[in-house]
Amino acid sequence: MKILYIGVGKHFDVIKHFTECNEFVFIDSKPLNEYGYYYYHRSFYSPAFVKTIVDELKELGFILQEKKVLTDNFTEINKEDLECTKMIFSNDNKKIIYYISTSIPYHLDIKELQEDIGKCNTLLISGHHPAYQVLNYLETPFLFIGYKDTWYPLNNNDSYTSMEAIIKNPKIVKQYILVDNITGSRTIFETYQDFYNGKKEDLY
Repeated sequence: MKILYIGVGKHFDVIKHFTECNEFVFIDSKPLNEYGYYYYHRSFYSPAFVKTIVDELKELGFILQEKKVLTDNFTEINKEDLECTKMIFSNDNKKIIYYISTSIPYHLDIKELQEDIGKCNTLLISGHHPAYQVLNYLETPFLFIGYKDTWYPLNNNDSYTSMEAIIKNPKIVKQYILVDNITGSRTIFETYQDFYNGKKEDLY
């Protein structure tokens, strides 16, 4: 299992919840912009973000092995880690590829990013619904993982997110997994409607 998670932030419980996963591809627009945009604004910048994720992953046994800057759009601004950057962490038998200051779909023209997404056979959506363009690079059919504390739509009314694209094209998903955000327990569904109903029932 190789999991793609866009908008991960510091939600590293997923590492504990999916111990069978040997490679994670994490993507986040921070520290450049905490709202997912590809431009710099001082009020959206998160200066402590990189140090925090490095420290927290170290506590989980993942050590930073490589840090590779992939763009040069903000060289005139004297702030750290504004460029789209690939960071590779590893422990004895697992790897985390973490793209920071990376906005989807803006940075999807980067070949290395395309290739890393293409290796993934599982899409995890928790909190943030990524743009539908990411599905053009993901291996299909894929496993879908959703967390109980996240809102998911019933209908495909918004063509700009991957959720609506998944609802419209059900054949691209192999199975749906609903995860308890506290315990990590899972419920497996064969269709999106069943997943949606299971999530709805959990609220009552």
